[in-house]
Amino acid sequence: MLRHHSNTTRLAVVIAAGAAVMLSACSDAAESGIEQLIEQQGGGNVDINSDDGSFSIQTEDGSMTIDDEGNFVITDENGETITGNADGEDGSFAVESEDGSFSSSSTSELPEDWPSEVPTPDGLTITTATSMDATDGSAIQLSGTTDDAASFVAGYTADLERSGFTAEADAVYEGEENWAAVYENGTYTVVLNVVAFGGETPVVGLGVFSSQ
Repeated sequence: MLRHHSNTTRLAVVIAAGAAVMLSACSDAAESGIEQLIEQQGGGNVDINSDDGSFSIQTEDGSMTIDDEGNFVITDENGETITGNADGEDGSFAVESEDGSFSSSSTSELPEDWPSEVPTPDGLTITTATSMDATDGSAIQLSGTTDDAASFVAGYTADLERSGFTAEADAVYEGEENWAAVYENGTYTVVLNVVAFGGETPVVGLGVFSSQ
């Protein structure tokens, strides 16, 4: 699992992220006021540059810097570092640490690290994709839509079974507006669910998990 930083550092990061959205419209006085707000709430020293959108935070629990392209570095009190990038234009987010990596994006593409043992979800229009690779395992999660959810589920579960996956008898749920099942093959666990509230277009969720 990716390690979490202290409450103080997390609070400072959240406030700073919000502050970054306002930087383009900031005057010098407003910029100074934002710096003081973050320092009051999170402690430490804050430096915001509204000219290029960069800022840095230094507290007794660690530090964070972010540049005008969304690249950031977070260091905790033990010297452990997390690096990453957040792109506001395409909604992508990526993190790297000593314990692994995490990435998320709004995309219609299947992640490059999709396991060959797991059938590809043909017929699913992917809207978001998330990948995580850590020392204790990996995970890929997709969400998307399809023209016929029932046909997609029937076809994909058949593909899973042909690929050697078995449905967990105690992990199948079917309600009026949602359905979920878990399949395993000894290496990967596949979680498939469909949610359709109030007659809206069903949303399909597909997760692939492995343990290392």
